[in-house]
Amino acid sequence: MNTFMHKYKKHKYIKILLFTIPLMLFLAAANVHEPHQIDDLFFKGSYDEAVRKSLESNKPIFIFAYTDWCGYCKKFKSHTLADSSVRQYMRDNFVNLQINMESEDGIRIARKYLISAYPTLLFLQPNAEELTKVTGYQDVASFMVTLKNAQDKNNSSGS
Repeated sequence: MNTFMHKYKKHKYIKILLFTIPLMLFLAAANVHEPHQIDDLFFKGSYDEAVRKSLESNKPIFIFAYTDWCGYCKKFKSHTLADSSVRQYMRDNFVNLQINMESEDGIRIARKYLISAYPTLLFLQPNAEELTKVTGYQDVASFMVTLKNAQDKNNSSGS
């Protein structure tokens, strides 16, 4: 009887493991955001090229001003910008640019628009005049409100 119980318990643990491991892997994979989903959101050129594109398309510019060492920048990118409704709204309504504020372009932009904290979410009219600027992390709901407010402000400015 002891041998039977020993084998039964052994099989029970194997069944549990065979169920649990795939479940954990599935849940972990479901929580991972693929980088291309976020990186394809942003214009690949420089700030000056983004301004030209903005003028041509008559869309305002969104600049995600970040640094590599900023924890809330990473959280904003991996959580808020990973949301499909946020990405779709941004693609439809803005020329989107991410700039490392410690790069040459970033230092110039930081001086021009007085950016000194990160993340900074900067919105510009197509003529590169500042519409609005928000500093700090925003979750999906807050950022959607910010996006819509910036879009409304741009529309009312006559651009």
